[in-house]
Amino acid sequence: MHQKQYYKGRSLEQVEAALESEGLEVTHEEDEPGTTYDPHSHGEIVLAVVEGSMKLLLGDATFNLKQGDRYTVPANAPHSAIVGRKGVIYVTGAK
Repeated sequence: MHQKQYYKGRSLEQVEAALESEGLEVTHEEDEPGTTYDPHSHGEIVLAVVEGSMKLLLGDATFNLKQGDRYTVPANAPHSAIVGRKGVIYVTGAK
């Protein structure tokens, strides 16, 4: 599920704390512009963009995730990603 501007105006620390309050194990990443993630799958995760942007490709759908957006990637759903032109800082939360 794509929730636009869910974390609008929140800092990295605030987004991490919000995901931790949901009982999720949290990590964050910083990727350079143009970084790509090949198709892969894993358990369900919540992905939250703190700064920058990335394109998430999931099945036949493409989601343009921007600062403040939250997306829940379903368990075992093959997906890939391409980081936007200004790079990205994002947080993931998993059980």
